[in-house]
Amino acid sequence: VIRFPEKPTKVVIGNSNAFSLEFIENDIAIQTQSPAVTNLFVYTKKRTYGLSLRANRANFDDLVKIFYQPRKAKAQKTTFNTQVKEKEQIRHVIELTAKTKLEIIPIKTEPGLKIVELVLMTTEKRVKLKNVEFELYHKKNELIETKQIQSEKVAKRSKPVRIRLFFEDAKNYLPYLQVKMNGTYLISLHRGKLLNFPK
Repeated sequence: VIRFPEKPTKVVIGNSNAFSLEFIENDIAIQTQSPAVTNLFVYTKKRTYGLSLRANRANFDDLVKIFYQPRKAKAQKTTFNTQVKEKEQIRHVIELTAKTKLEIIPIKTEPGLKIVELVLMTTEKRVKLKNVEFELYHKKNELIETKQIQSEKVAKRSKPVRIRLFFEDAKNYLPYLQVKMNGTYLISLHRGKLLNFPK
């Protein structure tokens, strides 16, 4: 059992076949189904927790308490002669329609648990996310099991929606994204390129 300072609202687990989860107030009870190692992301109203789970029947903890302690900012001397540059995050913006664009932000791309964030932007009055489908594929229509979390249910002119996709993948490149929204769009996440236009 993992106990959090506040009540969890959502979880994303990499290998759902090896672990079963149950919510009990501020606790999450975890039962192992088979030996495995995976990531677990727990979302609350205040913050997000990232944990690494390792199934080991020989050694385990009955109760793990999570404590959050904000780091105190340390005074740092300002220097102007630095040569360290922050690595720019790769972003691709795909124009789906004249009024709707999709920004693609790869967050975690190495083999294993991968994370890709999508930002749906529109100049229309509203676009309901229940009418939009996101699916990931490899070649030959090999569907990838994906878990999805979105910031809002409706995209508006002044309020884009962020959709975060979590999926397990052992390959060294990102797969294809299929977007169904007034037609079907096929996007190469690896190249950040729209491959087709719906008729």
